[in-house]
Amino acid sequence: MSRKLSDAVEQGERNRMDRDSLREEVNKLQDQWRSFKEDTSMKYESYNKQLNQQEAMSEEKTKGLQRENEKLKEDIEAIKNERQQSAIFQHEQEVKLDSYMRDYERYFDDNKRLRELINQLRDEKESALSEINRLKIVFQGRINELNDECNVKVAHLENSLLESKERYKSYEERAYKIMIN
Repeated sequence: MSRKLSDAVEQGERNRMDRDSLREEVNKLQDQWRSFKEDTSMKYESYNKQLNQQEAMSEEKTKGLQRENEKLKEDIEAIKNERQQSAIFQHEQEVKLDSYMRDYERYFDDNKRLRELINQLRDEKESALSEINRLKIVFQGRINELNDECNVKVAHLENSLLESKERYKSYEERAYKIMIN
């Protein structure tokens, strides 16, 4: 009888230890879940911040390019005015006219290059936005998967805890019956 009682006490102690270890495991899983959630939030904020910085830089470059484009247009207008004056002073101004034509071509090429750069920046911006949206969807899906996995594990651990409580309770009842008898 004392042997059964000591066995029941040992079994109850084992069940208590199992229950405590299961609780610790549940707490660890919850901490891991919180840590993962915080990490993904920080990554998302970092990506969002980078995107905003890139957009700001793109806007600044675009404004600079627009100002430069306006300057180029003004230069072109100046060249046109000088052409009209060069008809009067043609012989004296031929050398200057050649240099202005070279400048005009250079400005035209620069303008063309700047337009291509603007288009390239727009494409990069769009691809960055689509990549961020894709990553956002991926991370949201992963968070949902992890949330589901954690819920399943927590439910399993809760069931195991309830089963161990019921076993412990039945062992205590048996021990009590044994003590009474």
